[in-house]
Amino acid sequence: MQYSVDILRSRQNMVRYNWGFQFALWCSILWGTFYLGIELLVHNDGFMGVPFAARDPFHTACVVAALTAVMLAVFCVIWVAISGKLTDWAKMMCSFRHENRLLLGGAVLGGMAAWLSYIVGNWVDTTFAVGMVMFYPVIGGIVAHLWYRERISRRCILGLAVVVTGCIVLYMPAFADSLGSTVVLSCFMGLLAGTGWGLEAVLATRAMDVVDSEVSVAVRYTYEALIWIVFSLVMSFMPQVMPIQAYYISVLTNPISVVLLLIITLCFSLNYFAWYKSFILCGVAKGLAISDLSGFVTVVLGMFLLTSFPSWSEVFACMIMAVGVFIVYNDVGRALTVIRDIDLTPLSRRVELARSTDRLTEKTAAMMTIAENGVLWDYEVAQMMTEGIKEHRRLHRTRNQIRTYLIESAAAGMITAVDGRIDDGDQFSKGKLLSRYALTEFGLERLRHMGFVEERR
Repeated sequence: MQYSVDILRSRQNMVRYNWGFQFALWCSILWGTFYLGIELLVHNDGFMGVPFAARDPFHTACVVAALTAVMLAVFCVIWVAISGKLTDWAKMMCSFRHENRLLLGGAVLGGMAAWLSYIVGNWVDTTFAVGMVMFYPVIGGIVAHLWYRERISRRCILGLAVVVTGCIVLYMPAFADSLGSTVVLSCFMGLLAGTGWGLEAVLATRAMDVVDSEVSVAVRYTYEALIWIVFSLVMSFMPQVMPIQAYYISVLTNPISVVLLLIITLCFSLNYFAWYKSFILCGVAKGLAISDLSGFVTVVLGMFLLTSFPSWSEVFACMIMAVGVFIVYNDVGRALTVIRDIDLTPLSRRVELARSTDRLTEKTAAMMTIAENGVLWDYEVAQMMTEGIKEHRRLHRTRNQIRTYLIESAAAGMITAVDGRIDDGDQFSKGKLLSRYALTEFGLERLRHMGFVEERR
């Protein structure tokens, strides 16, 4: 059965949107599993060879944050190497442009958020540590809407309001029990952690306008790993300030602790790949909202494995937040072609490259090719960028990856489809939608701001 171009474009948008939600769901499952692993790790007297009651939560959090960051960086680099994107990672690490600064900011904010959540996991429990940051879709959604005009419908706002209600249900018993207690301080840390993760999502999505999501994760964690390595080296020469060296030795000489750290780090690396991918496919607010199910996953797994026994208020709060997440999922705007409310006027003038495409990542180079040559079909962009590739399997993978980049860039409003037709099998695959793209005024603004293009006079 032959479909029209309009039907194929609508289906393509729905597939992109649903893939974004699937990635966000996988993120919630992996994130919930990760924090359950942290629960098993830090509340076990065998961890670090020091009884739990005798451990300092700040030292423990530093050790867990530093070791997971370093192992995450290694896993992420291996992943991008297997995916054929190691060259893009190397190009990013050998430069320090605007997108690098965005990812560095994400590393600082996300690393701080993780460190604070580990402290709370030591003081209270990881179920509470996960639940207390669940307001972060509101932070991320508001900032994304104000900064780069991400679309947020009334239904999405309603879903986010329900999520916030669940957070209030979670917090109120803590404040009612005893002000000034450790739990109240944990709530404050939770506010900081949730804010950090919400802002990280906004910064990362801004960077992913021109950088592949998997490469972005690898760069972000490489930065965090370097920060923790420098911090640990400084502290090792200042044992009177923070005797952290003994904690590292205790962890790394305990095989069970090392194995647990490897498992939870693997979960967290896959979680981050899914988390970043959801932002560019369905938007920051929706990606964060769906990932909020991690609290529900942690509660269910903890009860199933008998590792934690949450209170009724925690269970009820997670149920309320789960309802909010599904309201967000059923948003009427899920079939929108562009997830931002921006100027999509096709650019009618040519621009000059301010940088050689040889020094840029593939996603940036794809948009720069359109910017320099004007209106191009997606297969024309792919042909120009793969001229030197002879090996058939690599050629096929790269061409399809470039097509995916162009779909992501169109969803972000960087480029817009001005024409379309159905593939007869000579380009990507028979029956697929072929799109003719032009750079938008918004795309030119972004590329000019990041120093990639100059207008021709």
